[in-house]
Amino acid sequence: MAAVDYNSLTKDQLKAILDEQGISYKSTDTKGELVALLGG
Repeated sequence: MAAVDYNSLTKDQLKAILDEQGISYKSTDTKGELVALLGG
């Protein structure tokens, strides 16, 4: 399975993935912070 390039996704897509994985985030987090939460 190929790794996902989280930087190519939108903030909404990243938030959806975080929600699916049960990872909490702040609504004020930047895209970079969301990517970091996903280990990107």
